[in-house]
Amino acid sequence: MNFNIDKKRQICPEWLKVKAPGGDGFAEIKAIVQGNKLHTVCEEAHCPNISDCWSRGTATFM
Repeated sequence: MNFNIDKKRQICPEWLKVKAPGGDGFAEIKAIVQGNKLHTVCEEAHCPNISDCWSRGTATFM
């Protein structure tokens, strides 16, 4: 086998990058969910959009 490891890593364009979850709304919902030992549909489904919903103060419970 012959691997070419000299290739440079390609950088993704800015519009393709996703920010890590955060913000006041996200932290507030996370604290409420964890504090009350609740489980959301987003968490159980490993939803990639959880930060979007939680940042707006939205969560769906089972």
